[in-house]
Amino acid sequence: MRSLKDRLNSIKDHIKDPLYRNILNDQEISNTNLLNSIPGSEIVHYEEGSVLHRCITYPLPFPWGNKSVVGEYNLYPLLWLDKVTELRETSLDKILFFDLETTGLAGGTGTYPFLAGIGYFSDNSFMVQQVFLLDYAYEYAYLMHLNELFKSYEVIITFNGKSYDIPLINTRYKIHKIPYELKFPAHIDLLHPSRNLWKQSLENVKLKTLEFNILGYDRIGDIPGSEIPSAYFEYLTQGKVDDIVRVFEHNVYDIVSLACLSQSITQLIIPENTSYTHTAEELSGTGKLYYLRKEYESAIIFYEMALVTAESIKLKTDIYRYLAQGCKKIRDYSKALLYWEKLATISSYYKPVALIEMSMIYEHYKKDYLKSLQLVKECENCESYDIFLKSKKRKEETKELSKRMNRLVIKCKRKGLSFYE
Repeated sequence: MRSLKDRLNSIKDHIKDPLYRNILNDQEISNTNLLNSIPGSEIVHYEEGSVLHRCITYPLPFPWGNKSVVGEYNLYPLLWLDKVTELRETSLDKILFFDLETTGLAGGTGTYPFLAGIGYFSDNSFMVQQVFLLDYAYEYAYLMHLNELFKSYEVIITFNGKSYDIPLINTRYKIHKIPYELKFPAHIDLLHPSRNLWKQSLENVKLKTLEFNILGYDRIGDIPGSEIPSAYFEYLTQGKVDDIVRVFEHNVYDIVSLACLSQSITQLIIPENTSYTHTAEELSGTGKLYYLRKEYESAIIFYEMALVTAESIKLKTDIYRYLAQGCKKIRDYSKALLYWEKLATISSYYKPVALIEMSMIYEHYKKDYLKSLQLVKECENCESYDIFLKSKKRKEETKELSKRMNRLVIKCKRKGLSFYE
């Protein structure tokens, strides 16, 4: 067996081999090729490793599809989406738009966020900065570099960032024992309002779908999201840069579209800016946003606007249901009754619910016990009552229904009202 000294000497001789030296230099060559392929980029060196940093400047305003990214708009509706009111005076230069490209969608410790994109407003421009992980071994330097970029911002805007991007970054901080957590006073995840606004009218609410259908921007030559992990692996193992360049551009699209989409949503949810030019689905979705925040008067305004142009039975059913519930919340029982009646007419599924609600209004607020009793009996006899009973919650309500019927019979008898037993 060779001694340790002999083995060390053989390694030294091997390193002198020009071919081996080329292998050691492969990563540096790949980095240089990438640097030359991405305008506005530079490599930043730290003791723990190196990162590629890119900066792009878009003078404001600039067109994005059929919309524009502008430097002035009302920030408060975005804060309202996240139920944050104490930051009402926050300026646009305190907003950070954030998106990650990763080695997979599973999350967890095996997923690396290898490209981070951030956007922000500065000096009448919209800036996009990107940070690229040149090698797994440099992740500590990569995370610390991001840490510096995150400072001084109060609001972060993402798309599915609450469930994915932010938890993933914080996991990487923990793995490297970095005493830092990515947390902002306000985190506005545009996925959630987008679902309320457009899930009824679009095939899905992915950012790229919204970008095409809402912003009118069509990505040309964009790399599919499913190919992004393999593009990074090929860069690391083979030094290929062409697809990674496409990933950088994909990330830029995401950041700019986040900014433009946030402004479009802001315009939509301000009542004085909303008009019938918006679709019934959009108006209904805006009503839902207000309803979920218990601002029922505003919700009713949007739902009633949506009702004017709503065509599908499904959409009308949702609108009547929330209008009736909203009117009930603000104690406008006459309008609530009207909308429950409309709901009972167009939806067999919700008819039992509507009849029960109508019965309650006639009993407690109109004091028309006979009409209330008739509605309870109609509820029991309607075709969809069996479906209504299948829900555990509904079974509890049927007990109340039986009590209501007995109570109404007694009230009718006391009033000397005629009814069928």
